[in-house]
Amino acid sequence: MRNRPGPDHRDRAWPVTPAAGTSRSRATDGATVNPARSGAMPGTLSAASVIVVRSRVPAGAVRERFPRVILEGVAPSGTPPRHGTEGARKNRQVLRRVLEDPMTALVDWRSCYKCQTLFFDILPEKGACPAGGGHKAFGFAYAFVSDATETPTQQSNWRQCGNCYALFFDGFPEKGICLAGGGHQATGYMCTVRHDGSGDNPTQQTNWRFCGNCYVMFFDGFPEKGRCAAGGGHQASGWVFVIDHWTDEPQDFMDWQELSTFDLVNNTRRQNGHPDVWIEPALVGTTRAHSQDLADHPGLKDQLWNGWPGHMGSDGSTPPDRITKAVGIPGTENVYFGWSSGSAPLPTPQDALTWWMNEPGHRDNLLNPNHTRAGVGTSYGPGTAPDGSPATYFYFTQDFID
Repeated sequence: MRNRPGPDHRDRAWPVTPAAGTSRSRATDGATVNPARSGAMPGTLSAASVIVVRSRVPAGAVRERFPRVILEGVAPSGTPPRHGTEGARKNRQVLRRVLEDPMTALVDWRSCYKCQTLFFDILPEKGACPAGGGHKAFGFAYAFVSDATETPTQQSNWRQCGNCYALFFDGFPEKGICLAGGGHQATGYMCTVRHDGSGDNPTQQTNWRFCGNCYVMFFDGFPEKGRCAAGGGHQASGWVFVIDHWTDEPQDFMDWQELSTFDLVNNTRRQNGHPDVWIEPALVGTTRAHSQDLADHPGLKDQLWNGWPGHMGSDGSTPPDRITKAVGIPGTENVYFGWSSGSAPLPTPQDALTWWMNEPGHRDNLLNPNHTRAGVGTSYGPGTAPDGSPATYFYFTQDFID
Protein backbone atom coordinates (compact mmCIF):
# COMPACT_ATOMS: atom_id res chain seq x y z
CA MET A 1 0.00 0.00 0.00
CA ARG A 2 1.27 3.46 -0.84
CA ASN A 3 1.53 5.59 2.27
CA ARG A 4 1.79 9.31 1.75
CA PRO A 5 2.49 11.86 4.46
CA GLY A 6 -0.88 12.76 5.93
CA PRO A 7 -2.19 15.23 8.49
CA ASP A 8 -0.31 13.45 11.29
CA HIS A 9 2.97 13.32 9.40
CA ARG A 10 5.64 15.47 11.01
CA ASP A 11 8.87 16.47 9.28
CA ARG A 12 10.96 18.24 11.87
CA ALA A 13 13.96 20.48 11.60
CA TRP A 14 15.16 22.33 14.65
CA PRO A 15 17.61 25.22 14.68
CA VAL A 16 19.76 25.56 17.74
CA THR A 17 22.10 28.25 18.93
CA PRO A 18 24.37 26.41 21.36
CA ALA A 19 26.21 29.58 22.30
CA ALA A 20 23.03 31.05 23.73
CA GLY A 21 21.89 27.74 25.15
CA THR A 22 18.31 28.35 24.12
CA SER A 23 16.12 27.44 21.20
CA ARG A 24 15.34 30.01 18.59
CA SER A 25 12.24 28.63 16.97
CA ARG A 26 9.73 25.83 17.09
CA ALA A 27 8.91 23.56 14.18
CA THR A 28 5.27 23.26 13.25
CA ASP A 29 3.31 20.39 11.77
CA GLY A 30 3.34 20.12 8.02
CA ALA A 31 3.31 17.63 5.21
CA THR A 32 6.40 17.17 3.13
CA VAL A 33 6.04 17.50 -0.61
CA ASN A 34 8.63 15.07 -1.92
CA PRO A 35 9.51 14.85 -5.60
CA ALA A 36 9.00 11.45 -7.18
CA ARG A 37 11.62 8.97 -6.12
CA SER A 38 14.05 8.09 -8.85
CA GLY A 39 14.73 4.39 -8.99
CA ALA A 40 16.97 4.75 -12.02
CA MET A 41 20.16 2.76 -12.06
CA PRO A 42 23.21 3.40 -14.25
CA GLY A 43 22.12 1.09 -17.05
CA THR A 44 18.87 2.93 -17.66
CA LEU A 45 20.60 5.72 -19.56
CA SER A 46 22.08 5.68 -23.02
CA ALA A 47 25.57 4.24 -23.31
CA ALA A 48 28.59 6.38 -22.58
CA SER A 49 32.25 5.72 -23.10
CA VAL A 50 33.46 7.04 -19.76
CA ILE A 51 32.03 6.51 -16.29
CA VAL A 52 32.90 8.93 -13.52
CA VAL A 53 33.50 7.08 -10.29
CA ARG A 54 33.68 9.03 -7.06
CA SER A 55 36.04 7.42 -4.57
CA ARG A 56 39.33 7.85 -2.79
CA VAL A 57 41.17 6.13 0.01
CA PRO A 58 43.49 8.63 1.67
CA ALA A 59 47.12 7.61 1.51
CA GLY A 60 49.93 7.65 4.04
CA ALA A 61 49.62 9.73 7.17
CA VAL A 62 46.19 11.01 6.15
CA ARG A 63 44.82 7.60 7.14
CA GLU A 64 45.86 8.21 10.74
CA ARG A 65 43.97 11.51 10.93
CA PHE A 66 41.04 10.94 8.61
CA PRO A 67 38.90 8.50 10.65
CA ARG A 68 38.91 10.68 13.76
CA VAL A 69 38.01 13.78 11.79
CA ILE A 70 35.33 12.23 9.58
CA LEU A 71 34.00 9.29 11.53
CA GLU A 72 33.99 10.68 15.07
CA GLY A 73 33.85 14.42 14.51
CA VAL A 74 37.06 15.03 16.47
CA ALA A 75 39.46 17.67 15.19
CA PRO A 76 43.10 16.53 14.85
CA SER A 77 45.83 18.32 16.74
CA GLY A 78 46.76 21.65 15.23
CA THR A 79 44.62 23.82 13.01
CA PRO A 80 41.38 22.15 11.82
CA PRO A 81 41.28 21.62 8.05
CA ARG A 82 39.60 24.46 6.20
CA HIS A 83 38.55 25.07 2.63
CA GLY A 84 38.42 28.70 1.61
CA THR A 85 37.08 30.66 -1.31
CA GLU A 86 38.97 28.65 -3.91
CA GLY A 87 37.88 25.39 -2.30
CA ALA A 88 34.26 26.50 -2.28
CA ARG A 89 34.49 27.52 -5.93
CA LYS A 90 35.94 24.15 -6.93
CA ASN A 91 33.33 22.40 -4.83
CA ARG A 92 30.53 24.18 -6.67
CA GLN A 93 32.06 23.48 -10.08
CA VAL A 94 32.55 19.76 -9.54
CA LEU A 95 29.28 19.22 -7.69
CA ARG A 96 27.36 21.10 -10.36
CA ARG A 97 28.71 18.67 -12.94
CA VAL A 98 27.34 15.85 -10.82
CA LEU A 99 23.97 17.52 -10.31
CA GLU A 100 23.37 18.83 -13.82
CA ASP A 101 24.95 16.19 -16.08
CA PRO A 102 22.49 13.28 -16.35
CA MET A 103 25.26 10.86 -17.23
CA THR A 104 27.47 11.87 -14.32
CA ALA A 105 24.54 11.96 -11.91
CA LEU A 106 23.92 8.23 -12.25
CA VAL A 107 27.50 7.02 -12.02
CA ASP A 108 28.59 8.30 -8.63
CA TRP A 109 30.75 5.58 -7.04
CA ARG A 110 32.54 5.97 -3.72
CA SER A 111 34.69 4.04 -1.31
CA CYS A 112 32.89 2.88 1.84
CA TYR A 113 35.01 3.72 4.87
CA LYS A 114 33.45 0.85 6.82
CA CYS A 115 34.12 -2.07 4.45
CA GLN A 116 36.61 -0.53 1.95
CA THR A 117 34.63 -1.48 -1.16
CA LEU A 118 33.48 0.67 -4.08
CA PHE A 119 29.72 1.20 -4.06
CA PHE A 120 27.04 3.18 -5.93
CA ASP A 121 26.28 6.34 -3.95
CA ILE A 122 23.64 8.33 -5.85
CA LEU A 123 20.50 6.88 -4.25
CA PRO A 124 19.41 7.94 -0.74
CA GLU A 125 19.60 4.33 0.45
CA LYS A 126 23.14 2.96 0.40
CA GLY A 127 22.84 -0.76 -0.19
CA ALA A 128 24.10 -3.27 2.37
CA CYS A 129 27.49 -2.96 4.09
CA PRO A 130 29.15 -5.99 5.76
CA ALA A 131 30.08 -3.70 8.65
CA GLY A 132 26.39 -3.00 9.30
CA GLY A 133 23.70 -0.77 7.83
CA GLY A 134 24.27 0.93 4.50
CA HIS A 135 27.60 1.97 3.00
CA LYS A 136 29.02 5.36 3.97
CA ALA A 137 31.15 7.27 1.48
CA PHE A 138 34.35 9.19 1.66
CA GLY A 139 36.88 10.11 -0.99
CA PHE A 140 37.02 11.78 -4.37
CA ALA A 141 36.16 11.03 -7.97
CA TYR A 142 37.62 8.20 -10.03
CA ALA A 143 37.04 7.67 -13.75
CA PHE A 144 37.35 4.52 -15.80
CA VAL A 145 36.19 3.28 -19.19
CA SER A 146 32.89 1.41 -19.43
CA ASP A 147 31.79 -1.19 -21.96
CA ALA A 148 35.29 -1.32 -23.46
CA THR A 149 37.00 -4.34 -25.00
CA GLU A 150 39.16 -6.34 -22.63
CA THR A 151 42.89 -6.16 -23.37
CA PRO A 152 46.07 -7.55 -21.78
CA THR A 153 46.17 -4.49 -19.52
CA GLN A 154 42.51 -3.93 -18.67
CA GLN A 155 39.70 -6.18 -17.46
CA SER A 156 35.98 -5.86 -18.17
CA ASN A 157 32.96 -7.59 -16.57
CA TRP A 158 32.91 -5.37 -13.50
CA ARG A 159 29.29 -4.57 -12.58
CA GLN A 160 27.18 -2.92 -9.92
CA CYS A 161 25.25 -5.27 -7.63
CA GLY A 162 21.66 -4.05 -7.53
CA ASN A 163 21.20 -5.48 -4.04
CA CYS A 164 24.24 -4.37 -2.02
CA TYR A 165 25.40 -1.63 -4.47
CA ALA A 166 29.03 -2.85 -4.50
CA LEU A 167 31.15 -3.08 -7.64
CA PHE A 168 31.78 -6.82 -8.23
CA PHE A 169 33.35 -9.08 -10.86
CA ASP A 170 30.68 -10.68 -13.02
CA GLY A 171 32.93 -12.87 -15.19
CA PHE A 172 32.27 -16.18 -13.41
CA PRO A 173 29.10 -18.32 -13.38
CA GLU A 174 28.97 -17.98 -9.59
CA LYS A 175 28.38 -14.44 -8.37
CA GLY A 176 30.28 -14.22 -5.11
CA ILE A 177 28.58 -13.48 -1.82
CA CYS A 178 26.20 -10.56 -1.35
CA LEU A 179 25.34 -9.31 2.12
CA ALA A 180 21.76 -8.84 0.95
CA GLY A 181 21.59 -12.62 0.40
CA GLY A 182 22.82 -15.11 -2.18
CA GLY A 183 25.11 -13.99 -4.97
CA HIS A 184 25.48 -10.52 -6.42
CA GLN A 185 22.89 -9.31 -8.94
CA ALA A 186 24.40 -7.43 -11.89
CA THR A 187 22.85 -4.19 -13.05
CA GLY A 188 23.93 -1.09 -14.96
CA TYR A 189 27.03 -0.57 -17.08
CA MET A 190 29.84 -3.06 -17.58
CA CYS A 191 32.94 -1.32 -16.32
CA THR A 192 36.52 -1.86 -17.48
CA VAL A 193 39.42 -1.39 -15.06
CA ARG A 194 43.13 -1.06 -15.86
CA HIS A 195 45.85 -3.33 -14.43
CA ASP A 196 48.80 -1.96 -16.38
CA GLY A 197 51.31 -1.91 -13.52
CA SER A 198 51.41 1.87 -13.16
CA GLY A 199 51.53 3.19 -9.62
CA ASP A 200 50.11 6.05 -7.60
CA ASN A 201 50.37 9.59 -8.89
CA PRO A 202 48.32 12.79 -8.35
CA THR A 203 45.54 11.56 -10.64
CA GLN A 204 45.46 7.77 -10.16
CA GLN A 205 45.61 5.19 -7.38
CA THR A 206 46.70 1.57 -7.37
CA ASN A 207 46.12 -1.23 -4.81
CA TRP A 208 42.51 -1.83 -5.79
CA ARG A 209 41.92 -5.60 -5.74
CA PHE A 210 39.39 -8.34 -6.39
CA CYS A 211 38.24 -10.16 -3.23
CA GLY A 212 38.35 -13.89 -3.92
CA ASN A 213 35.68 -14.54 -1.29
CA CYS A 214 32.90 -12.06 -2.04
CA TYR A 215 34.04 -10.89 -5.54
CA VAL A 216 33.90 -7.13 -4.84
CA MET A 217 36.46 -4.45 -5.66
CA PHE A 218 38.19 -3.32 -2.45
CA PHE A 219 41.18 -1.19 -1.48
CA ASP A 220 44.16 -3.29 -0.38
CA GLY A 221 46.52 -0.50 0.62
CA PHE A 222 46.06 -0.79 4.40
CA PRO A 223 47.02 -3.55 6.82
CA GLU A 224 43.35 -3.99 7.70
CA LYS A 225 41.29 -5.43 4.86
CA GLY A 226 37.86 -3.98 5.45
CA ARG A 227 34.83 -6.19 6.00
CA CYS A 228 33.86 -9.04 3.66
CA ALA A 229 30.34 -10.43 3.27
CA ALA A 230 31.89 -13.91 3.50
CA GLY A 231 33.26 -13.06 6.95
CA GLY A 232 36.45 -11.41 8.21
CA GLY A 233 38.47 -9.14 5.97
CA HIS A 234 38.68 -9.19 2.19
CA GLN A 235 41.07 -11.63 0.50
CA ALA A 236 43.06 -10.11 -2.37
CA SER A 237 43.34 -12.14 -5.55
CA GLY A 238 44.26 -11.56 -9.18
CA TRP A 239 45.32 -8.29 -10.75
CA VAL A 240 46.38 -5.10 -8.97
CA PHE A 241 44.06 -2.49 -10.47
CA VAL A 242 44.70 1.20 -11.11
CA ILE A 243 41.85 3.72 -11.20
CA ASP A 244 42.17 7.30 -12.46
CA HIS A 245 40.79 10.04 -10.24
CA TRP A 246 40.37 13.76 -10.04
CA THR A 247 42.71 15.75 -7.82
CA ASP A 248 41.74 16.39 -4.20
CA GLU A 249 38.55 18.39 -3.74
CA PRO A 250 36.90 19.75 -0.56
CA GLN A 251 33.79 17.67 -1.20
CA ASP A 252 35.80 14.49 -0.63
CA PHE A 253 34.49 14.46 2.91
CA MET A 254 30.77 14.03 2.10
CA ASP A 255 28.54 11.62 0.23
CA TRP A 256 26.16 12.55 -2.58
CA GLN A 257 23.16 13.49 -0.40
CA GLU A 258 25.37 15.48 1.96
CA LEU A 259 27.05 17.29 -0.93
CA SER A 260 23.67 18.05 -2.49
CA THR A 261 22.41 19.53 0.77
CA PHE A 262 25.59 21.54 1.26
CA ASP A 263 25.46 22.96 -2.26
CA LEU A 264 21.76 23.83 -1.96
CA VAL A 265 22.51 25.72 1.27
CA ASN A 266 25.35 27.66 -0.35
CA ASN A 267 23.23 28.44 -3.41
CA THR A 268 20.56 29.83 -1.10
CA ARG A 269 23.11 31.89 0.84
CA ARG A 270 24.42 33.40 -2.41
CA GLN A 271 20.89 34.18 -3.59
CA ASN A 272 20.38 36.13 -0.36
CA GLY A 273 23.64 38.06 -0.63
CA HIS A 274 25.70 35.99 1.83
CA PRO A 275 29.05 34.28 1.25
CA ASP A 276 29.46 30.53 0.96
CA VAL A 277 30.35 28.53 4.02
CA TRP A 278 33.43 26.32 3.77
CA ILE A 279 33.38 22.59 4.30
CA GLU A 280 34.69 21.82 7.78
CA PRO A 281 35.64 18.12 7.86
CA ALA A 282 35.34 17.85 11.64
CA LEU A 283 31.75 19.12 11.44
CA VAL A 284 31.01 16.58 8.71
CA GLY A 285 32.13 13.96 11.18
CA THR A 286 30.03 15.16 14.08
CA THR A 287 26.88 15.69 11.97
CA ARG A 288 27.25 12.25 10.42
CA ALA A 289 27.64 10.75 13.87
CA HIS A 290 24.53 12.53 15.18
CA SER A 291 22.37 11.55 12.20
CA GLN A 292 23.54 7.96 12.57
CA ASP A 293 22.81 8.09 16.30
CA LEU A 294 19.24 9.18 15.55
CA ALA A 295 18.91 6.38 12.99
CA ASP A 296 20.27 3.76 15.39
CA HIS A 297 17.90 4.82 18.20
CA PRO A 298 14.45 5.44 16.65
CA GLY A 299 12.98 6.99 19.82
CA LEU A 300 15.89 9.38 20.29
CA LYS A 301 14.46 11.95 17.91
CA ASP A 302 11.59 12.59 20.35
CA GLN A 303 13.81 13.39 23.36
CA LEU A 304 13.95 17.09 24.20
CA TRP A 305 16.89 19.40 24.70
CA ASN A 306 15.93 22.94 25.79
CA GLY A 307 12.42 22.10 24.62
CA TRP A 308 13.51 20.81 21.23
CA PRO A 309 13.47 17.22 19.94
CA GLY A 310 16.11 15.77 17.66
CA HIS A 311 19.24 17.19 19.28
CA MET A 312 19.96 14.81 22.15
CA GLY A 313 22.59 12.14 21.62
CA SER A 314 22.18 8.63 22.98
CA ASP A 315 25.19 9.32 25.23
CA GLY A 316 23.49 12.42 26.63
CA SER A 317 25.45 14.83 24.41
CA THR A 318 23.93 18.11 23.22
CA PRO A 319 24.79 20.33 20.23
CA PRO A 320 27.20 22.49 22.29
CA ASP A 321 28.96 19.34 23.48
CA ARG A 322 29.34 17.86 20.02
CA ILE A 323 30.29 21.02 18.13
CA THR A 324 32.78 22.17 20.77
CA LYS A 325 34.35 18.71 20.89
CA ALA A 326 34.71 18.76 17.12
CA VAL A 327 36.17 22.23 16.55
CA GLY A 328 36.72 23.87 19.93
CA ILE A 329 34.03 26.55 19.60
CA PRO A 330 30.20 26.52 19.75
CA GLY A 331 27.94 26.95 16.74
CA THR A 332 24.41 26.40 15.49
CA GLU A 333 22.61 23.24 14.43
CA ASN A 334 19.71 22.47 12.09
CA VAL A 335 18.10 19.02 12.07
CA TYR A 336 15.51 17.69 9.65
CA PHE A 337 13.94 14.28 9.38
CA GLY A 338 11.16 12.79 7.34
CA TRP A 339 9.75 9.32 6.83
CA SER A 340 8.67 7.17 3.94
CA SER A 341 6.87 3.83 3.83
CA GLY A 342 5.68 1.57 1.06
CA SER A 343 6.34 3.17 -2.32
CA ALA A 344 6.05 6.76 -1.08
CA PRO A 345 8.81 9.15 -2.21
CA LEU A 346 11.86 9.41 0.03
CA PRO A 347 12.82 12.66 1.78
CA THR A 348 15.40 14.59 -0.22
CA PRO A 349 18.01 17.34 0.31
CA GLN A 350 15.57 19.77 -1.31
CA ASP A 351 12.93 18.78 1.27
CA ALA A 352 15.38 19.60 4.05
CA LEU A 353 16.25 22.98 2.53
CA THR A 354 12.59 23.84 1.91
CA TRP A 355 11.69 23.07 5.50
CA TRP A 356 14.61 25.04 6.92
CA MET A 357 13.87 28.07 4.74
CA ASN A 358 10.16 28.09 5.61
CA GLU A 359 10.78 28.27 9.37
CA PRO A 360 12.26 31.55 10.69
CA GLY A 361 14.75 30.04 13.14
CA HIS A 362 16.16 27.58 10.65
CA ARG A 363 16.32 30.28 8.03
CA ASP A 364 18.25 32.55 10.42
CA ASN A 365 20.82 29.83 11.09
CA LEU A 366 21.18 28.97 7.42
CA LEU A 367 21.53 32.61 6.30
CA ASN A 368 23.63 33.86 9.21
CA PRO A 369 26.25 36.02 7.46
CA ASN A 370 28.75 35.39 10.26
CA HIS A 371 28.90 31.67 9.62
CA THR A 372 32.02 30.67 7.68
CA ARG A 373 32.28 26.88 8.08
CA ALA A 374 29.77 24.03 8.12
CA GLY A 375 29.31 20.31 7.77
CA VAL A 376 26.39 18.12 6.74
CA GLY A 377 25.77 14.54 7.82
CA THR A 378 22.92 12.25 6.78
CA SER A 379 21.72 8.78 7.68
CA TYR A 380 18.60 6.63 7.61
CA GLY A 381 17.08 3.83 9.63
CA PRO A 382 13.89 1.98 10.54
CA GLY A 383 11.01 3.54 12.39
CA THR A 384 7.25 3.58 12.66
CA ALA A 385 4.94 5.85 10.67
CA PRO A 386 2.12 7.68 12.49
CA ASP A 387 -0.36 5.06 11.25
CA GLY A 388 1.72 2.32 12.87
CA SER A 389 3.16 0.89 9.65
CA PRO A 390 6.92 0.24 9.26
CA ALA A 391 8.73 3.22 7.80
CA THR A 392 12.22 4.41 6.93
CA TYR A 393 13.33 7.67 8.50
CA PHE A 394 15.94 9.91 6.86
CA TYR A 395 17.94 12.30 9.03
CA PHE A 396 19.76 15.48 7.92
CA THR A 397 21.99 17.40 10.36
CA GLN A 398 23.91 20.56 9.51
CA ASP A 399 26.21 22.38 11.96
CA PHE A 400 27.58 25.89 11.39
CA ILE A 401 30.33 27.89 13.07
CA ASP A 402 31.65 31.43 12.63
